[in-house]
Amino acid sequence: DGWDIVPLTTSCALMLKFEWPLIEPENELVKLLSQHTFDVSEYVVRLSKDVGLAPIDPMEKSIGVHFACHARAQNMGPKAMEMLRLIPEAKPQLTERCSGHGGKWGIFKENYDRAVKVGKPAARNLTKTNPDIMVSECPLAGPHLKQVIEAGGKEAPDRIGHPIEVLAMAYNL
Repeated sequence: DGWDIVPLTTSCALMLKFEWPLIEPENELVKLLSQHTFDVSEYVVRLSKDVGLAPIDPMEKSIGVHFACHARAQNMGPKAMEMLRLIPEAKPQLTERCSGHGGKWGIFKENYDRAVKVGKPAARNLTKTNPDIMVSECPLAGPHLKQVIEAGGKEAPDRIGHPIEVLAMAYNL
């Protein structure tokens, strides 16, 4: 059976699960790797269903959740939302829009204005209910959305982290 592979970023999970099998369709090791790779949120949800999780402390927080493009591309549904719903009293709300960052494209000065423009709908949706916490499954989208929120004149959280960090907070880790 082997081990499960649980990348912490959606882009890495996408590569291991879907892109490598397209590049090396006859490679049995690549097929096996693909079958045993799970996005971190997907893995936690799977564990909760298969074996259960330790009791989770209630967390009465509203959570703005950015559903990252590479998570959507995996066709697994919004697993970060499903994972955050495991936290008693948490109120996650989904934003299913592109952050505008586009990988390394968004870090170039000449692309910044366009990246902000593309990210405005996601930032607007994330902030419309003034959530206590904001998260993104993409480590590049989170900081970019923070910039977009600030560029729009709104107050942004100190950091937009990953949904798994909220679960860790609920476990007092």
